[in-house]
Amino acid sequence: MFCGEALVAYRLARCWAARGPAVALSVSAVVMLPAMISLDLSAWPVAMTFALAALYVTIGTSRSGVVVGLLVGLAFLSRLDVGAYALLGALMVRDRRAVLLGFAMIAIPFAAIALATTPLSSLFEQLIWYPLVGPRQFRGIPGPEVAVGQPAAALLSIPLLILPRIAIALGIVKLALSAVRMRRDPRLDRGDPRLTGLLGLVVFAALSLLQTLGRADLEHFSQAATPALLLFAAWFPAARPGLARFGALAAITAASVVVGLIGHRLHPDASGYDKTLVATSDWVRAATDRDDRIFVGLTSHRYTVLNPLIVYYLADRGPGVHDTMFNPGVTNTDWGQTRMIGDLERTAAPYLVLDRPTATLSEPSNDSSIPGSTLLDEYIAANYHTVCDLGGLVIQARNNPARVAPPCPAVVP
Repeated sequence: MFCGEALVAYRLARCWAARGPAVALSVSAVVMLPAMISLDLSAWPVAMTFALAALYVTIGTSRSGVVVGLLVGLAFLSRLDVGAYALLGALMVRDRRAVLLGFAMIAIPFAAIALATTPLSSLFEQLIWYPLVGPRQFRGIPGPEVAVGQPAAALLSIPLLILPRIAIALGIVKLALSAVRMRRDPRLDRGDPRLTGLLGLVVFAALSLLQTLGRADLEHFSQAATPALLLFAAWFPAARPGLARFGALAAITAASVVVGLIGHRLHPDASGYDKTLVATSDWVRAATDRDDRIFVGLTSHRYTVLNPLIVYYLADRGPGVHDTMFNPGVTNTDWGQTRMIGDLERTAAPYLVLDRPTATLSEPSNDSSIPGSTLLDEYIAANYHTVCDLGGLVIQARNNPARVAPPCPAVVP
């Protein structure tokens, strides 16, 4: 996924930069995030790949705006916000009717399905209220050192915080200089897609930085930096830049690589946790039938900042509850846990995978620090028992004498 994103970023950077600088900037734009998210692949790089592809087609090719709109629509399906940002950026460059037509071919069926299957109040809560308000209230942090608890995170945030903003500012400067030149020389092409495309990329990059307002951790800084760093391409048109520009390019690349290398060390695999995840998932897959549902939660559900969702994927088993992704203010409330208990009763999930390290995790800067409901813990204690304690993860089985759990997985630290 990230290699594909880098290739698309390279083609976009080549709209302005020479080959060498384009390689350096495309690597810099995508190298940081993979080190941060370990086994997990979030929807952001998927959406970003489609969004950057849409902007490349907009700027670097003569293909129809409908194709641009279709790519933006695919980004929209992956992440609604990234798709919306890319749409605004593309509309700065191409025929708006064609772009909107392509986008509508994907967005309208999505909206129709969403409206047909989900109550309007829930759609508003999930797609509008929670993205705009929820993260700040329940998950907001002022800086990455709060989330990670390490001063090094604050140091790493300096290039992640400063470089994207410098890139956006320099993009605006480039646009202003181009406007001045066109005013002085009417013969210049005012419709040059590289110029209008630069405006589209500036808009897209600036909107992507909204990710860092609600939750200012390294992961969100790294996500938001990708399109902004590509804006530097407008300043490196020569294959052999002068000494000052070469030094600036080297500094940008070095800062991004260092963030990736050091950032990875902020999330060590403590006590072989990743191996335990894989071994547990393999065990669950072998112990269950294809149609069985499982539940991936915590050993205690008063603080529900996050849960190892990847177990659902690795075990290839469906969730036994509707609220699969934990969020404080939702999954640690009485109403939220009452719904989860009802789901577990209905699906009769035979096994639970409960995470111990994050069960007491909370962040002092938001409402996740407020202990919540104990209803789910009481239900689990009454209906399930532990069959495997693997340290970081605990496997519990439903009280069913007819079902015998296989031997616990062997995990080598």
